[in-house]
Amino acid sequence: MRALRLSTLWVAGMLWACASSPERALLGVWKSDAPRTLESMRALDGIPADRRAALERDYYGHLTVEYRADVVRGRMDDGRYDSGYQPYKVVEATPEYVVTDEWNEILHEFRRSTTYFDGECIYGWAAEYRYREYFCRVAPLK
Repeated sequence: MRALRLSTLWVAGMLWACASSPERALLGVWKSDAPRTLESMRALDGIPADRRAALERDYYGHLTVEYRADVVRGRMDDGRYDSGYQPYKVVEATPEYVVTDEWNEILHEFRRSTTYFDGECIYGWAAEYRYREYFCRVAPLK
């Protein structure tokens, strides 16, 4: 009986460890967080005024990203963009970040990206100017 209890505790511990692993922490639905992203962008010098104005004009806050076990989907809430479900692979996972290879439908190749955890939000670096683009959890994976 004692062995059964220990075995049950071990299995429960392993299930908890798997469910709370960094790569599983990425799973779920994330929505672009305009205020946090714009705060990060505004802290930087060197972004041309016309580009900054275009980004500040209702650009952020509309993209939702959904990570499932092996596919990711991005879509805009106004219907302008929907990537469909695209494959991705976890390359490295730590409590601070997850490195993934995500399929780029335009380039027809996997592109490596790093997603960082920040409380209940995640962020990646905006390519051209290197400010943080934030997404906050809308729903966990069901």
